[in-house]
Amino acid sequence: MRMVRALHRLCLAACLLSGVFVSGCDNDTAGAVNCTVVDDGAGVYTMNCPNGTRVSWEDGEDGQAGGDGQAGEDGLRALVTLEAEPAGSNCTSGGTAVHVGLDTDANGELDASEVMTTQYVCSGATGEAGSDGEQTLVRLDVEPAGTHCVDGGTAVNAGVDTDGNGTLEVGEVTSTTYICNGSTGNDGNDGNDGNDGSTTLFRMEAEPAGTHCVEGGTAVHAGVDADESGALEAGEETTTTYVCDGAVGSAGDTTLVRLEAEPAGTNCAEGGTAVHAGVDADRSGVLESGEETTTTYVCDGSSSDLTGVVEGNVTIYNAADVQRYAAVSEITGDLEIIVPGLSAVALPVLQRIGGRLLVAESDELTTLSMPALHTVSGTFHIRWNLSLDALDFSVLNLIGDGSNAGTLEVINNEALRQCLVDEIFNALGTPAPTTTFVGNNGVGTCA
Repeated sequence: MRMVRALHRLCLAACLLSGVFVSGCDNDTAGAVNCTVVDDGAGVYTMNCPNGTRVSWEDGEDGQAGGDGQAGEDGLRALVTLEAEPAGSNCTSGGTAVHVGLDTDANGELDASEVMTTQYVCSGATGEAGSDGEQTLVRLDVEPAGTHCVDGGTAVNAGVDTDGNGTLEVGEVTSTTYICNGSTGNDGNDGNDGNDGSTTLFRMEAEPAGTHCVEGGTAVHAGVDADESGALEAGEETTTTYVCDGAVGSAGDTTLVRLEAEPAGTNCAEGGTAVHAGVDADRSGVLESGEETTTTYVCDGSSSDLTGVVEGNVTIYNAADVQRYAAVSEITGDLEIIVPGLSAVALPVLQRIGGRLLVAESDELTTLSMPALHTVSGTFHIRWNLSLDALDFSVLNLIGDGSNAGTLEVINNEALRQCLVDEIFNALGTPAPTTTFVGNNGVGTCA
């Protein structure tokens, strides 16, 4: 019916254009069906009506194309970590938790607060005693730039090891998730050469059955050889990784560990050691490349103390970083301080920060001292430091570039007295920065 009405309207239009009104173009919709429209394939249309009227028209030209949009900002780097998932609500029979997120603090590690999604690759339920069941495997492959990831990334392949060879082959993959890298940013300026860093050492010890390993296993201790004795002593250990034996069963496979030197690069900026672990599926007594199920990187420390001017951005994570930058007088880029395990940070020589200053998420930090700092050319943020109750910025007089007002944000530092924040603001020159002061609930007065 809609087509009939449309043809009727076209026919009426044709009649009006021709100045003729005949029975073929009246309100008799049955007559209107006799009007025909012909498309010559080149964008020209002709309508013929029973009264002899003929009308032609053609498509208009395409409009001019719009200009290109503005280039977007560099993306953050995506990271993936694998973690054994015990039997429970997520996986009835246990399995592997695949954590995915963006490296927002650019420290090369996926911290707990950066995890955006977690997918569980679960082992099959334990059946009745009989032949060995099939194992669920996960394989990470480098994904080249293309359809799935514009700038490349990682393909997380999962599936059941149906042929029992300990390797996830192409025909066994049942699901693939792509974790894509962000766009490549511009190269930063080269930093000053530092002194040689300390050596990272390892010590492996048998781990008895208990809290860390139900069936026992191996404790891999790692740390920096601070006294350069060539031996990793108890006070030098910074991390311990437990490689646990599987549950006791009939003719079970052995878990093996292999250590390899890791060159300076993506996994370790200053080089370090790759700790490979997996099940000795072929029982050769050697952990072969196809038997690896996890790899942990233990990285060497950065080069030692710096002085003078440091080009580019700086991030302080621990006491070693504080010591390294203690004699620096100027940082041309941003300074970020994120030290959840430290109670005090002091940079007594620092006078100028060319970018922003951020002190955040350091729950145990009580004292922050920069007594020589007089200029922060970017923005100034102190936030979410729950124990912070002492500040020393006694000569700070400028936040911003001198012509445009900067930003001073001090928020959610529960132990910090607001009067200390007011002292910093009242000492600043002009132009005065815009301010946000919220959640600084410390009790007491200021001298």
